[in-house]
Amino acid sequence: MKLKILAIADYAREDGISRKLDILGIFSRIYTSKFPAIHSRMVIVAKVEAELGDDTEPKDFSVTFADQDGLKLLEISAPFKIPHGEQGIRPDFNFIWELNGLEFPHAGHYQLQANIDGKELGTTSIELIQPTN
Repeated sequence: MKLKILAIADYAREDGISRKLDILGIFSRIYTSKFPAIHSRMVIVAKVEAELGDDTEPKDFSVTFADQDGLKLLEISAPFKIPHGEQGIRPDFNFIWELNGLEFPHAGHYQLQANIDGKELGTTSIELIQPTN
């Protein structure tokens, strides 16, 4: 499996017919005046692609959000199964999770890690910043 997209955004949806992803407002920083900070709404969006030779056994896709010290803010998972590919086409999968009221305890970097069956596929991060003025 290959991670094609891992992002934190304001909005994402999948078109029901074409399975095309629409993603709006990808961001990597949040500015806040106080901590703990509560972000009212964000979306985690990921796209994974099967590679030739991947087995068709059920899999578990998960994401973990943690601070720089490893404190987990959340962990979400979704089971899925790779269909048999047709004519060399590699199936891909879109995952979209809406998060409402996620609390960030302090300023600093937070890492989002994507995994399949516990094996890391990739990461992205955001930074929480408290302006000094």
